[in-house]
Amino acid sequence: SQQLNLLQEVLLVILSFIGMIGALFWMSLSDKDFPPGIKETLLVLVGVLAGEFKNTCSYWLGTSHGSTVKTSLMAENGKA
Repeated sequence: SQQLNLLQEVLLVILSFIGMIGALFWMSLSDKDFPPGIKETLLVLVGVLAGEFKNTCSYWLGTSHGSTVKTSLMAENGKA
């Protein structure tokens, strides 16, 4: 059950990231003329989102999440 919940959370982050990137690229490829500097701002935003996406996946798939789960299990058993 805990593994399924983790999978759902990871999939939600991945789908949200893909949706946001898709929306940004769709906006940048549209025929509308954006004010000066907007496309550059969108590219910076994509870079920031990519970096935070990596950090989020590292947390959920790495040792930080496992440590959090371990600590909560120890607290339930009265060992923490």
